[in-house]
Amino acid sequence: MTIETASRLTFVHISDPRAAAFEPADNISGYQYSNGFGYYKSVRDTGLDTFAESLPRGISEVDYELVVAMSGQFTSGPTKLQCMYNPSAVAYGVVQKFITN
Repeated sequence: MTIETASRLTFVHISDPRAAAFEPADNISGYQYSNGFGYYKSVRDTGLDTFAESLPRGISEVDYELVVAMSGQFTSGPTKLQCMYNPSAVAYGVVQKFITN
């Protein structure tokens, strides 16, 4: 997941829904630090929730591995980024479509 921001954001919640065909490779929630910022990763049945105290200005990435569980055509909802203390600061990603074999 790639995030581009024009300014530094604080107290950010990112909800990344997962398509039905995929399962997380790592089911353990916990604090992560990578690519220039720290965040808490919460693995859920429906997707991944990420919480960051601060998201730096520019481009940031959150990486995680998924395993294909079944074949077919699947769609996941859009990723949502929202500042928890300023709910009007919200952004959405695109709907993802997948074809698995």
